[in-house]
Amino acid sequence: MALKFLNKKGWHTGSLRNIENVWNVEQKHNAEEKKLEELQKHIHEERERSEFRFLQEQAELVPKQERLEFLYESGLAVGKVISEGFKTLEPSLPNTTDTISSSSSSKPQPLAPGALFEDKPQSANDA
Repeated sequence: MALKFLNKKGWHTGSLRNIENVWNVEQKHNAEEKKLEELQKHIHEERERSEFRFLQEQAELVPKQERLEFLYESGLAVGKVISEGFKTLEPSLPNTTDTISSSSSSKPQPLAPGALFEDKPQSANDA
């Protein structure tokens, strides 16, 4: 018959362009479903891990930690022990009061030479 021209119309379901569009939409839908399944699986694993941790803390097998676990579960902090908060950031200085009082000079001696370790002014503005 003379109906072979119909698949060349934009609205026809048998045209190659429409078949390709339907296939692309189905692929996007399948990818979205796979992504949702993976996220649900990840959430389920995290929930099981937190429940297991809670049971261990109740049985006193693991010390209870008062912190936000999800902040420390990234791949960067794996295997690192974070302790004492800001105390770890403070530099450990030796007892400097004894060295300052026993020294005969009026200026305190720095523990290590820095960028400006000389006593002379570095520029005309420093004088």
